[in-house]
Amino acid sequence: MYSVGAHARGDRAVVALALGLAAVAASATRVEDPTVTDLTAPALMFAGAWAVGRSQLARRLRLGHVEDRAARLEREQAERERAAAAEERRRIARELHDIVAHRVSTMVIQAESGVATADEPGRAQESFAAIAGSGRQALGELRRLLGLLRDEDEAAAVAPQPGLARLDELLEQARGAGLPVHARVDGDVRDLPPGIDLAAYRVVQEALTNVLRHARTPAAVEVRREQAALAVVVRNALPAGGPPPHADGAGHGLAGMRERVRVHRGAFSAGPADGDFVVRATLPLDP
Repeated sequence: MYSVGAHARGDRAVVALALGLAAVAASATRVEDPTVTDLTAPALMFAGAWAVGRSQLARRLRLGHVEDRAARLEREQAERERAAAAEERRRIARELHDIVAHRVSTMVIQAESGVATADEPGRAQESFAAIAGSGRQALGELRRLLGLLRDEDEAAAVAPQPGLARLDELLEQARGAGLPVHARVDGDVRDLPPGIDLAAYRVVQEALTNVLRHARTPAAVEVRREQAALAVVVRNALPAGGPPPHADGAGHGLAGMRERVRVHRGAFSAGPADGDFVVRATLPLDP
C-alpha cells in the first residue's frame, strides 16, 4: 500500500486503496467472532501506509518543481548575463572608438602641423608638445577603460568618466590641432546624470573629430540645458567640395553617436543645413 501511494498516479492510487480496504474487509468477515477492531486496525494500517506513500510522492513532486524552477531561473540568469556582457562589449567598443579616433586624428594633424612648421622651431615645438599631451591622455583613457576588463583583484585605479566639465579641455585640444572652434553653454551642466554627461561629451568629441578629418573649417559648439532635455549642436561650414564623407550617416562615428543618443531615448540628426554640416543631439533629462 505504501508503494501504491508513493508511485501510482491519479485514479490508480485511489482504486488500489479501495481494493486494499475491500480485501481487509473481506478478510475480517472470515474471522470467527469478528469485532470492529478486526476491521478497523488493518484498515487504518493499510490506509496509513498509503497516506505516507502519497505524502512522499507529493514531496518528490514539490522538489522536482523547485528544481525545475531553479534550473529555469539559472538559465534565465545566464541569458541576462550574456546579454549584459554583450552590451558591455558594445559600450567598450564605442569608448575605444571614441578615444582612438579622436586622439589619433588629433595627433596626426598636429604631427602634420609640426612638419609644416619645421623651419619655425617655436611653433614646431608647440605642435610636438601637443602630440605628447594627446598621447598621454589617450594612454590614460585607454588604461582606465581596459582596467574595467580586469578581474576585481587586479583592477587598477581608474579616472572618472569624461563629461561636459572637460569641454574647455576638449576645445583646447581641437584648437591645438588647428581647428578654429568656439563654444556656448547655456544653463548649468554640472549636475547632469553621468550617462547623459558622458554621451553629450562624446557627441561633441566625435563631431569635432569628424570636422578635423573631413572639413577643417571653423566649428561652433552649443550646449543648452532646458527643463526636460539637454541639447547639443555642433556645426561647421561645409568644405568647398560639398558635404564631407559619411554625411549620410554611414560612418562609424555618426553611427556611434546615434547609438549613444538612442540608448538614452534621445533624438539625433546629422547632415548639411544652410551651408553648414550640423550635428544635433537631444538627450531627455526626465528619467
